[in-house]
Amino acid sequence: WKKHTKMTSNIVVVSGDVSFELTKDFERYDELTIGRSNYYLLMIPPGIWFRFRGLGDSNIVVNVASIEHQENELIRMSEKIKK
Repeated sequence: WKKHTKMTSNIVVVSGDVSFELTKDFERYDELTIGRSNYYLLMIPPGIWFRFRGLGDSNIVVNVASIEHQENELIRMSEKIKK
């Protein structure tokens, strides 16, 4: 799990299929799959926790970020959160 405090992520899966889980407060989750089977742009604003995983052998995820990557604006959850 990770959350950006300033960056908006604009994500496209250009190869394969990738499952995304998103939450703001860990009480309500949204889960979706994008890629070959469901192609569109996923915009994740700052303040949203998310994680993703590839569903096949070869997946390519492109993030057109709103700002240059800065490690200090990224919060990582070190332990796995369960629903």
